[in-house]
Amino acid sequence: STGQTLRDLRELLSVTLDTIIVVEFEGEQTRLNYGGRSAEDVIAMLKALHLEGRKAWLEVE
Repeated sequence: STGQTLRDLRELLSVTLDTIIVVEFEGEQTRLNYGGRSAEDVIAMLKALHLEGRKAWLEVE
């Protein structure tokens, strides 16, 4: 469920140094640092990128 996903993401964000959203567009990858952002902000950005037709995923460091 979405609630479980949000809880999992909040927990992950609380223990990682950096949360990176990787966006792939026209064969190029761009990394956006979302460290310090809320789980809701990260999910909203992933949704927005998806709606734009861009492939995007999370990397955590």
